[in-house]
Amino acid sequence: MGVAGGWGDAAGLDTGLAVGWVVVLVAFAVHDGRTRRIPNRTVYPAIALATLLAAVGPGRSTVDLLVGGAVGGAVFWLLALASRGGLGGGDVKLAVLVGLVVGASRLPVVLTVTALSGGVLALGVLALGQSRRALIPYGPCLVLGGIVALLGD
Repeated sequence: MGVAGGWGDAAGLDTGLAVGWVVVLVAFAVHDGRTRRIPNRTVYPAIALATLLAAVGPGRSTVDLLVGGAVGGAVFWLLALASRGGLGGGDVKLAVLVGLVVGASRLPVVLTVTALSGGVLALGVLALGQSRRALIPYGPCLVLGGIVALLGD
């Protein structure tokens, strides 16, 4: 179905909105990749905007989007607890944002792509001879999962 075909009646507006979210998510991925941080000063306003758009935006189920944010955040919060510092609070907040943008119905895609790309990244780090304890930014993997879910069929 993709962006143009699956985002309600106002396909032009929805496609523009999807492209806007891709730009925002890529900015978070680049920042996390460089600094291993997802700053509150940018992620909180993005979450607020996504929540507002979930409530009043065109063509998407408000419930699906809001549940996506809640479930995405909850899953990553549990993963952060289980990882004992392997995932940070920024990753949890980014998961809330991604869930709000793609919705609960697309979270399985997000989680699958995120896990697979994170595994590939970890294997690459190990192949380069770095320690298993090397800090690996997970935000870019989560963003990739979000973009695939947002733009995919």
